Amino acid sequence: MENKHIKLNIDDGIATLCFDMENEKVNKLSKEVLKEFQVLLEEIKTNQTIKVLLITSAKDNIFIAGADIGEIKQMNDEHDIYNVVISVDAVFNDLEQLPFPSIAIINGACMGGGLELALACTYRLATSETKTKIALPEVKLGIFPGFGGTQRLPRIIGLINALDLILTGKTIDAKKAFRIGLVDKYFAQGHLEFRTQEFIDAILNKKLNLRKKPFRLMEYFPFTREIIFKKAKDNLTHKVHPDFKGPYK
Repeated sequence: MENKHIKLNIDDGIATLCFDMENEKVNKLSKEVLKEFQVLLEEIKTNQTIKVLLITSAKDNIFIAGADIGEIKQMNDEHDIYNVVISVDAVFNDLEQLPFPSIAIINGACMGGGLELALACTYRLATSETKTKIALPEVKLGIFPGFGGTQRLPRIIGLINALDLILTGKTIDAKKAFRIGLVDKYFAQGHLEFRTQEFIDAILNKKLNLRKKPFRLMEYFPFTREIIFKKAKDNLTHKVHPDFKGPYK
């Protein structure tokens, strides 16, 4: 299979999958791109020389903009939609279950399915440039993150922070993403190459020093989770027009 949209490079144990969608200004997770991604994951997962996987983008100001909206608009049968969701979920599970760590290098817009792909990685690094925008905007289209984001995001940043992003579709920058634990490190674009290599070296030398995730007592018990969901719904009534039903579905 010819790789039109994702380039694979392996150098000294570091594999890089670089998204660069052919004839497009942005990277989108079209069916063709996802199939190519799945094939490449199958190819590298048995390569015992690989120690770390980097997922990057060759597009200016874009990591991955999300799913292909044109393809979504063409789907009007619930069984077709279900099959697409299940197939993408399987690809992201393959990424999550690789036998070596994976790092999403977010240098630009990371939206929707692009963020859900990054959530399936072991780690996430981001640049502090203004072009780095992170969001799950699906709710603004009347749908929800269907590629595992609703499960992975709460595990990474906690239920309260996750509900805020999922239900409002709000966009955050790298600094906010780091503060809530969505990205593991952030730095200026000019330091990208050096800081990424520094992060890789720390992984390989087992000297990676990350903040410990806080124990969120409020999110642990079923009855307190019910309080959180109620509070989230109450907040929505103040932020969202009552005729917009997307967040309440």
